Amino acid sequence: MDRLLAVGAIIESKAPAKWITDLLHRLKVDTTFQLTVVQQEPANSSDAPAAPLGFAGKLAHHVLVNYIDKPLFPEDPRVAQPVQVGEVEHSTAALSACDVILNLTGACTRERWPGVENVPIWSAHIQTLDARVEQALLDRAPLVWVHLWMDSGSGQQATRIASHALPRQSFSLTDLQHMAYFCLPSLFESRLHWLASQANLVVQETGCQSDMAANVVQERDDIEQQASRLAENHFKPLPLNQYALLVKVMQLMWQQSLSRIAHRLWYEQWQLASFLHEPSSLSVVEKMTQTPVDQFNALPTPDRTWWADPHLYEHEQSVYIFFEEMQINSSRGHLSVARLHSDGQISEIHPVVNEQTHLSYPFVFSQDSQIYMLPETAAQRKITLYKAHQFPDGWEPDTDLIEDVDLADTTVHFRDGYWWMFTNSQSHRTVNERDELRIYYASELHGPWTPHCMNPVITGVDRARMAGPLFVDDDQLYRPSQYGAHRYGYGINLNRVDTLTTTAYIETPVARILPEPGTPWLGCHSISHLNGVTVLDRVTRRRRF
Repeated sequence: MDRLLAVGAIIESKAPAKWITDLLHRLKVDTTFQLTVVQQEPANSSDAPAAPLGFAGKLAHHVLVNYIDKPLFPEDPRVAQPVQVGEVEHSTAALSACDVILNLTGACTRERWPGVENVPIWSAHIQTLDARVEQALLDRAPLVWVHLWMDSGSGQQATRIASHALPRQSFSLTDLQHMAYFCLPSLFESRLHWLASQANLVVQETGCQSDMAANVVQERDDIEQQASRLAENHFKPLPLNQYALLVKVMQLMWQQSLSRIAHRLWYEQWQLASFLHEPSSLSVVEKMTQTPVDQFNALPTPDRTWWADPHLYEHEQSVYIFFEEMQINSSRGHLSVARLHSDGQISEIHPVVNEQTHLSYPFVFSQDSQIYMLPETAAQRKITLYKAHQFPDGWEPDTDLIEDVDLADTTVHFRDGYWWMFTNSQSHRTVNERDELRIYYASELHGPWTPHCMNPVITGVDRARMAGPLFVDDDQLYRPSQYGAHRYGYGINLNRVDTLTTTAYIETPVARILPEPGTPWLGCHSISHLNGVTVLDRVTRRRRF
C-alpha cells in the first residue's frame, strides 16, 4: 500500500479502559496508520439479566475467587484512563473513508453507526471476553485463544480473522483475563501491519495449510470450530448449569492442590540429550522428528542444575555444545560449553560467559573467519554481540546491535544478501511469555538493523518463540520454534520459511516434536542439529529430598 492505512476507532468514553488507550497511542505514533477516533454514547445492553445463583453457583464462585484465584499481576487493563490522541470526533460519518474500523465498544452490531455500511469493522467482542476466558480456565484448555472478528456488513455473519494463543499455565482467573485484554493492543496492531502490507491474514497466520503437520491441522480445525460456535452463540461461551460449574471448579481446585504438593516434593530439571543419526537418505527434518524424545541419550546433568538452550558449533574438527547453566534456586543463568565426543557424550564442561544479569540461549556462528555469539541479554535491555578472542572459552562484548529493547532468544541468518535477525518480544508483561516473533534485517552484521514492516510477523505462544538456530534442508530454510501449550516448553515446531523478504514473511509449521505419554519427560523447547548429531533439551521432575 503506497499510502497510510486509514484506521478508525470507535470508543464510548474519553476515558476508556487502559488497554484501549494503549492501543490508540500505538496507532497514533505509528507512521503506518492515519488514525481517526470517534466517541459514541454507550449502548444499552440488550443481554438478558443473568439468572440468580443458587447455593451451588455461589459456592463455585466463592471457591474460584477466594481459593483458586491468586493473581501474580494486579495491574488491571480495564481501569479508565483519559485518551490523549488529539481531536476526537462524535459522528461516525468521519469513518466513511477508513480502510478498517476498530470496534472498541461493548456494542455488537454496526446498526448504531450510520455511514460506514461498506467499511469492514474489526472487533474482539470484549463484552463477553471475561466469560470466554473463564470457560477456558474451567475446561483446562491447553491454550487460551483470543480471537478477532470482522463484520463485513451486508447482513453476513462475522468471520474470524485472527487467533492469538496465550499460555494456560496459571490457575488465576484474574491473570488469564488480564493477559487476554493486555494482548489486544498488540494483536490489533500486528494485524493492521499485515493488512497495510497487503498480506492475506489467514495465510500469514497459518502458512500453507495443506503442508501443515497433522497435529497442527487438528489444532487449527479446533480453533475454527470454536470460533464458529462462538459466532453462532453471539460470542458467548456455552452456558453451564450451577452444579456442572461447581464440579469443574472443584476439579480445578484439586488440580491446583496436586500442583502445589508436587512443587514441594519435586523440582523441574532441564537436561540435555543427544542423538547420533546413522548415515541415511533421511532429511534433517525427518531425522529430528522421527526420533522420539525419550530415545535421545541423556547427558549427565548435575543435581539441582538446569542445562538448557543447546547450540552446536564445529571448530577445528571438534563439535562443541554451548548451553545455559543455572542453579534451580537462582534466577541468574550463565553460559557454559562442553566438547561433544563421537559417542554422543561430553567432557571438559566449563563456564564461558558470566554477567551480573541473566544469560541464556548462546547462539554461536561465524563470519569472515571470526566466531561470534549472540546470547540472550534481555535483562540488560539490549542485544549484544560477543566475539571469541580465544575459542571456546574466551569471549568479550563486541557491539550492541540494538539498544533499549526487551528482546530474547535472538538468532541471525545470512540469506539473499541480508543478515536476518529473528528475536522475541512480549505483547505485554502479564502474558509472562514471549508470544511475538520480530524480524530485523541489515546489509552488514554490525548494522544498522531495520525492523520488518510486518512486525510482529508471528504471534502466539503456540509458535512465535525461537527454539534454536535456523537451518537449511534440501535448499529449504526452516525455523524451530517453541510450542507453549499445556506448560512452558511443552514442544518444538519445525516451520518451513516460505517467504522471507524485506516486505513479507510467511512460514508453515510442517512438524511438531512433543514428549510421548508415559515417559518421564514433560516437555522440550530447544533443538540444534549439526553433521548428523541432534541435541535438544527436555524437562523432567526430580525429588527435592
